[in-house]
Amino acid sequence: MDALIVMDVQLHDPRLPLLRALDRPSVLIGFPARPAGLTCIDLDFKAAGELCVERLAGLGHRVVALVGSPPEVYIRGTAFAQRVVEGFTAAADRGGLASSVHPCEASPAAARRVAEQLLREQPALTGVVVHDEPILEPLIDAFEQLGLRVPVDLSVTAICPDELAENVRVPVTSVAIPSTEVGARAVELLMRKLGGTDVPEATLLAPRLTERASTAPRTLTP
Repeated sequence: MDALIVMDVQLHDPRLPLLRALDRPSVLIGFPARPAGLTCIDLDFKAAGELCVERLAGLGHRVVALVGSPPEVYIRGTAFAQRVVEGFTAAADRGGLASSVHPCEASPAAARRVAEQLLREQPALTGVVVHDEPILEPLIDAFEQLGLRVPVDLSVTAICPDELAENVRVPVTSVAIPSTEVGARAVELLMRKLGGTDVPEATLLAPRLTERASTAPRTLTP
């Protein structure tokens, strides 16, 4: 083994002391809380969360929710999920929006429970950010079964691959997860390190939002 690519990076990842001590180069796909001395690359998930909220705010939505990864993802401190929450919350606070965060198990039944909870706790909800790929379409179905049409009554944005966002029954406005680009650039960084070339410690890919059919201006009730 000449080098390592490390994935599923946690904020306080127990593998970091070993990586720093090894005499072999490594690249992390993800950013721990203290990345100094490491080579890390990823989508800027904090900026992605911000971008989704800013798009909803720009359409006039004032009450928003993040339906996020399963609870265990947050419990183990997975970095990308925590960054999305940071960005979502920061953008909502900055814009004066009412907001909440709801981890969600990856099942249609869990999506239904979260939709019911949101409408019970935030009856004025008109904007949702989804960062949990398996429940994207089940969540839209659940909201519509509960009487909210997308995008007439509820605008939905997501952080997910373009292929998924394009093929949902209601195509979803989304920030793409550039997995292929991240993987390829991680290998490039690693090969440069193996060749003795200096590389940047941090490479953050800027998020790109694509508008689709799931978002619309907030409808003002008389």
